[in-house]
Amino acid sequence: MGILVKQDNSQDSELRSRITAELREKAEKSSNLNPETPDGVNDAKYVEGYKQTGRFAWFWVLLLIGGFVGILAYLVF
Repeated sequence: MGILVKQDNSQDSELRSRITAELREKAEKSSNLNPETPDGVNDAKYVEGYKQTGRFAWFWVLLLIGGFVGILAYLVF
């Protein structure tokens, strides 16, 4: 047994379209703040002064993995 209820979707669609228009307007306003920075944030300053990863970085990664495997093997066996 069920109750049939008539729904008026016109109000929902009007509300949905109004909210969509408002959000689109907000997005356009916020995207036009500074055209030089596409994401709106100037975050490249923190990278200054850092050097590029050395050519032996893979060695340190392998050394760490080997250490973890060694510790795990010691604990298990």
